[in-house]
Amino acid sequence: MSATLQTLQDIWLSRDARERKLLTIALAVVLLGGIYGLILDPALAGLNTLKTSLPATQAKQAQVQQLAAQIQANPTPLAPTSQASLQANLSAANVNATVSASAPWVITVNAATGEALWAWLKTNNANKSTLKRNANGIWSGELTLEP
Repeated sequence: MSATLQTLQDIWLSRDARERKLLTIALAVVLLGGIYGLILDPALAGLNTLKTSLPATQAKQAQVQQLAAQIQANPTPLAPTSQASLQANLSAANVNATVSASAPWVITVNAATGEALWAWLKTNNANKSTLKRNANGIWSGELTLEP
């Protein structure tokens, strides 16, 4: 046995039976308090927090899912906010066109396939159009978008 353990054993054995019993009870109380303070209390506090915050979080999740379903069912495109954004939107859709400098946007379509043009029109509402198709199936003309 090490010297420290021997010293502790000597101190313990030098106590009478009643004193050892009281020290054992005190040690048990300290150990139980430590277990409660370090393990049980934080776990119970976390459980109480979950009981109050989980229903609110689940309600928010249900709202987000409902809004996502509405958006998927009825997508509404965002109106372009500038000539540059509208021009970029058209270019991304493979529609060769130029855009007027200010709203209402007048779009002069130089050349676009029917597929690309109709896909773009599906997400952007034109108020007026004077589009014509040539013999090769390429569309050209003007569209007007209101902001």
